[in-house]
Amino acid sequence: ARIARNDFFMIKNLVKAARVHIKVIKKAYPRYYIFRYRQHYSFAYGVLIAFVIIKLLGMFVWKVNFNGNYVYTDEYLKSYIKDMKVYNGNMLKNIDCAYIEECIRNDLDVTWASVEIKGSMVNVYIKENYSMNKEAVKSVYSDGEDIVSSCQGVVKKIITRSGTPLVACGDEVQEGQVLVSGRVAVTDDSGTELYQVDVCPDADILVHTVIAYDDILEREYGYRQYTKRRYSSLIIENNSGLIKLTKPHRRIEQYDIITQKYPLIVAGGIDTGIVIGVENRKEYKVMNDRYNDVQLEDILNERLQMYISHMEQKGVQIMDCRVNIDTTDDRGSCTGELEVLLPVTN
Repeated sequence: ARIARNDFFMIKNLVKAARVHIKVIKKAYPRYYIFRYRQHYSFAYGVLIAFVIIKLLGMFVWKVNFNGNYVYTDEYLKSYIKDMKVYNGNMLKNIDCAYIEECIRNDLDVTWASVEIKGSMVNVYIKENYSMNKEAVKSVYSDGEDIVSSCQGVVKKIITRSGTPLVACGDEVQEGQVLVSGRVAVTDDSGTELYQVDVCPDADILVHTVIAYDDILEREYGYRQYTKRRYSSLIIENNSGLIKLTKPHRRIEQYDIITQKYPLIVAGGIDTGIVIGVENRKEYKVMNDRYNDVQLEDILNERLQMYISHMEQKGVQIMDCRVNIDTTDDRGSCTGELEVLLPVTN
């Protein structure tokens, strides 16, 4: 039976009470192993070689971590700093943290960057500039740009927060007509206009309009029928290139490729930079078939509901849906119109 060292000393009282004798056949605890081979030269050499190997491995980069990145992916940042000699297997003495920080701040859309070396890891901390996109969008409409109508209809709601409204509820508007001007008149106490200033127009506007809907689906369609022929390839990839090991097989014309890749991570979470994967090729043949009337109607109805769902996600309010589904020998069609309240923004 196997027993831990601490548990062995805890059963002394039980051994005395039971008047039994326990014989230790083998000691496998690490301290016993070291004590047993303390006078062997091979043990001393092994310890020395281990320290030398650890020292040599500690001179290289074995892992690169990124923190604070949301817009920029880890893969993009790895390829970016690779030109600065930051990659797995490169020596730590070749890495200039100050230079990398300066390049990141100048080339990428970040407000702060910090690079540190911790052991065999290089940690890159960045803070992305979230406000830049908002300021860029705001600057587009900060020079007196107007809010114009994107369709023909009747204004059902208009609430202006900034700018000069040129229409009111119930007015009929045309496509391209200015609804809210980006110029505001500044007047004195008597109401006399002194000058005009450009502002960023902002308003909530709903226009009642009709949108045409037309969807056509051919009755004949093709689908993939997979055969039993499948071929697998072993993939080994690193920064230098890719190696693909494949068994000889007959050539296939039409197939799907399914690839599974796994990075080779050793003890301690160290990324070796080697990716091992399997590429599977599944052969298929394109077969032709025809929809019946029920299938055509179901698919066209499903497409219509998806279209309505996408419109509602954009803030469009569906008031009424008037469509007809017709089928012929060759195709099916869903035509009609949607009565909606369309939001108009800048």
